[in-house]
Amino acid sequence: MKPKILVIVGATASGKACLARELYHEKINDYLISADSRKIYREADIGTAKPTREQLNEIPHYMIDIIDPPQHFSAAKYAQEVNSIVTEKKGFPCIFGGSGLYIKALFEGVINIPEVDIKIREQVKEKINKLGLPEVYRELQKIDPEAFSRIHYNDAIRISRGLEVYYQTGRKLSDYWKQKKKKPFQPIYIGLTYSAESLRRRIEARVIKMLDRGLIREVEKLKQKYGEKIWLFSSIGYSETLKYCRGLLSLNQLTDKICTSTWHYARKQLVWFKKNKKIYWFDGDDNDNYTIVKSVNRLILKNEI
Repeated sequence: MKPKILVIVGATASGKACLARELYHEKINDYLISADSRKIYREADIGTAKPTREQLNEIPHYMIDIIDPPQHFSAAKYAQEVNSIVTEKKGFPCIFGGSGLYIKALFEGVINIPEVDIKIREQVKEKINKLGLPEVYRELQKIDPEAFSRIHYNDAIRISRGLEVYYQTGRKLSDYWKQKKKKPFQPIYIGLTYSAESLRRRIEARVIKMLDRGLIREVEKLKQKYGEKIWLFSSIGYSETLKYCRGLLSLNQLTDKICTSTWHYARKQLVWFKKNKKIYWFDGDDNDNYTIVKSVNRLILKNEI
């Protein structure tokens, strides 16, 4: 039988991490694994809403603070790392987070594509900047017609990926797609949802808290140390704050823009997760965490999820 993993999903600011910790305190899980594509970065604490140092010391957490901001980290790499953690450790793990691609890679299987050298990534990026995406898309058609037919002409990330893999390995990306995927774990999905009004309030409260805790200072430090081209600065909260640091936004505009971007992202997350019919959803407006914890424990014991 495949090892089971409890997975808490939902939109940003829905309280996934808090619920995961309460489940741990009730001895329902034995350790926590983050599924957040930004919490993996060291020095990015406030804008990613990481657990506090006290929480990290109190409860075993994994996949937090594992790489530096300039480094690249893929969903496939995430799945490989979590696979190793769960295989090596004893006990019942709980994954919490809103990065759907990370969760999908872990439970639906991973294609084993070699890591691409940073120089090749830069080469492809420079080619797109110089020639334009349409020209690079036509190159993909020549080297990998199958990938070309499945990738949208505006999807710069996947077009780049097709060229990067070919330059790195000499093999087509579509060849790797045909590999058999391994599915080593059985997920038990729990979802948290709120009304639109409640979620908006939670997002606004989180954004205000981040700014009060020093998000602007965090961005300034990261900018001074790593420059402005790190991936983190293209993500919500950091992108807007970087504009503020450049003098392009007032503080009120900064708050509004982060709230709006986060709300749009939250809606996309919910659309993604709602496609998964295996998720057992709890309405946060109707249930407090104590009630949800008791319900989850009962459902797990009765093997009903």
